Amino acid sequence: MKVIIDAGLFEDPSINQLELLEVFSMGFSGRHLVQIAPISDARFDTWLGKQDPIVADECRLAIESGIRVDALAPAVNVIWVTRSNSGNFCSWNHVKLSQAVNFLRMPFRILVEDNKSDRNFILSVATGGHRKVLLEREQNHWISFEHGGGSGLAERAEKYALQTLESLRTWVLFDSDALAPGFPSRQAKKIATVCGEKIRFHQLQRRTIENYLPLLALEHWSKYVPTSVSKLMKRKKKVRAFAKPD
Repeated sequence: MKVIIDAGLFEDPSINQLELLEVFSMGFSGRHLVQIAPISDARFDTWLGKQDPIVADECRLAIESGIRVDALAPAVNVIWVTRSNSGNFCSWNHVKLSQAVNFLRMPFRILVEDNKSDRNFILSVATGGHRKVLLEREQNHWISFEHGGGSGLAERAEKYALQTLESLRTWVLFDSDALAPGFPSRQAKKIATVCGEKIRFHQLQRRTIENYLPLLALEHWSKYVPTSVSKLMKRKKKVRAFAKPD
């Protein structure tokens, strides 16, 4: 999540300094990308001058890291931290500092049909480096895999899509359930429609996650996983059919 802090906060005496420092702490740890607007502002430098030198250096590093990472891999979801006291939002993604801190403390939600098998699928298809990052962030409670309940996934996604902040911390993965390539099921279309432009999502191109199993793994399953002789023969036929070119 990219967090842009309105430079006016640094001269506002009513601002909770500990909350402001917590946002920088999240940027320093790499949990979020923290920036200020305008990007170079004397008010930020004045505020830094009042901090302990070590704290000031860490705040600068948080900003530098946020800019560098965002330049290499631009953040999709952004919130602006502002001074507004009128209502909950100045606009759809502008929030007050206290709201921002509470929101940024919550894990990023990966909404899936099944939080066990789909979680394992995501970790299996992730490259080594990305898999390590996902596991570390899950262990730190920065991300969470949420069970969508299969057919109830559309309803849950719709609920989050109607809430600005919830939509910003949600990503959805779901099967296409297509009987033929390029023709997703009615349920898959509904989930995609519900997410729309508010929630980022990925619809699998193949019918289900099981269709992404490597051929070698299937061959091992058909030959060596204990079962009756008749079932082994059926397995081998299925694998041969799966491996047959289109």
